[in-house]
Amino acid sequence: MKRNLLSFAALLLLSSGCATVTFILLRNRLKRILEDVVKMSSATSFFLSVFAITIFYSAIAAVLGVSFDLKPESATMEYVWKIGDGISQVLNAQLLLALAFILLITIIIVGLRRQNRDQ
Repeated sequence: MKRNLLSFAALLLLSSGCATVTFILLRNRLKRILEDVVKMSSATSFFLSVFAITIFYSAIAAVLGVSFDLKPESATMEYVWKIGDGISQVLNAQLLLALAFILLITIIIVGLRRQNRDQ
C-alpha cells in the first residue's frame, strides 16, 4: 500500500512538472499572438488563465485515471512502468488539449482578422 501511494505521489509530482513545463513553453508565444490579434489585455489574461487551468486539470485528471493496484511483493520496476504509463497518459491529455486550444485560437484569429479587414 505504501509503495502504491508513493508511486501515485511521484506520478502527481511529475505530471505537475510536465504541466508547468508545457505552460511555460507556450505562455509567451500564446500571449504575443493574443495581444496581436485580440488587442485587449483582459481577454489575453483570460485566455492565458484558462489555458493554465486546463493544462493543470488535464494533468490531474490523467493522473486520477491511473490505478496503482500493484501487489506489495511487486518489483520496483513494475512501479516505475506504472508511473511511466501514467506520464504517457498525462502527455497524451496535454497534447489533445493543446490541439483543441490551437483550434480555438485559430478560429478566433480568423474571425477577428476577417472582421478587422471588413472595417
